[in-house]
Amino acid sequence: MEAAYQGNARIVRLLLGAGADKNLQDDFGVTALLWACSQGHVDTARVLLESGADLDLQTAQVTNLTNRDSSRRHASLCKVSGLTALMHASQMGHVETVSLLLGAAADANLQDHSGTSALMHASHMGHIHTVVCSWKLKPTRTCKTTPARLLS
Repeated sequence: MEAAYQGNARIVRLLLGAGADKNLQDDFGVTALLWACSQGHVDTARVLLESGADLDLQTAQVTNLTNRDSSRRHASLCKVSGLTALMHASQMGHVETVSLLLGAAADANLQDHSGTSALMHASHMGHIHTVVCSWKLKPTRTCKTTPARLLS
């Protein structure tokens, strides 16, 4: 999972080739795909998807993966569970990662345990660019619009 968190697609590919479990979840339900998507590591996410990683596995008790060590040490502070790779990428505003997941048929209608969908996570965090590029346009298209141009 550390290789996915760091975005090392080559190491992830080697580990998968050696038989690593592509859907292994840690104590919080976080998978390598969730780590890669939360950090915006598109190439690593693509390697995991090509290996057949489950797009829609949900976390147990992690809401913010921006600081991996902090989220582990302060798990009791995490109030939302049931987040998916798509929700994490949306929450962090990773447009290309969100588009990759939607293009791979991630379930955009899933909700976390508080009833919030990936689109709602992106909107709540103010990621207008992610919302417009990933949900309004076809997920296989590359969005060239910059956030500043969206607001003008």
